[in-house]
Amino acid sequence: NSFAGRIDELTISQAIALQETEVQIGREDALTVTLAAGNLAVRNEYLNLFTVGRSAFVDSLINVLA
Repeated sequence: NSFAGRIDELTISQAIALQETEVQIGREDALTVTLAAGNLAVRNEYLNLFTVGRSAFVDSLINVLA
């Protein structure tokens, strides 16, 4: 009984740790998506700002900077 109880305790604690890890990964994924969307918005604003005199070179610079 003591051995079975200990196995149950370890199983439950591992399940809790796994759930906490999944929640953390979900938060990190959401943050990554938010940051990527922000970067895309900044890039688009640069493209809108530099409409005059744009060339492939200027577009390349904007892609590197944003």
